[in-house]
Amino acid sequence: MSKTRIEMVKNPEKTPQNTPQRLRCKPKGLPVGRDWIVGADSMNTILYCRYVTKETGTEYWRAYGFYSSPANALMGLVNQGVRDTKLADLKTVCDKIEELRRDIMEALSKWEMPK
Repeated sequence: MSKTRIEMVKNPEKTPQNTPQRLRCKPKGLPVGRDWIVGADSMNTILYCRYVTKETGTEYWRAYGFYSSPANALMGLVNQGVRDTKLADLKTVCDKIEELRRDIMEALSKWEMPK
């Protein structure tokens, strides 16, 4: 028999952890570069990021963020790319933004609107 929420709160060691969902299969959506996919559900545009485990080399996908529109999801992708550079210097940041812009434009040129 499963425990109720009240019973779990009384025993904090039994409280389930809020861990992000890992997807073993590649999610449906617009692939941007090698490590990102812009997908959607009925309420949000979802930005997925690819992860690889160090121990086994297993690839999986995790929802990075939930956005109200595809444009906001792409802005989130660019912002994360800039954060990944750790703001080393202006040239590094500009190069990363240009790389992401090329990836986005390439993805959009290959994408067909679902019928």
